[in-house]
Amino acid sequence: MSRIHLRGNKDIEFVRAVATVAQWFRVNAMELTLPVHIEGSLTPDEARMGLALGLYVSGKLGFGRAATVAGVSWPAFQKAMARQRLPMDYTTDDLHEDVEAMERRG
Repeated sequence: MSRIHLRGNKDIEFVRAVATVAQWFRVNAMELTLPVHIEGSLTPDEARMGLALGLYVSGKLGFGRAATVAGVSWPAFQKAMARQRLPMDYTTDDLHEDVEAMERRG
């Protein structure tokens, strides 16, 4: 972990702003430990996409949230699903989730 040296009120205000934004978005982190032979063959983006696709296909996440976990746009997530030949099961729950996400964004 790196150390941050605060030099005055502007730096302190910036740190407070970042903390506030993190609370708004409920930023959470998860550490995943992979076997060395798997870790070396995946980039972090590939691991995130694989996790997101698996959670979507298993019904644990809706389409929009799975795309967020993958760190990509909805069209990019849809293309990733097509590349893997995964079915898109866009339910009314997914629609409601997407509408709520758009309303939050303004």
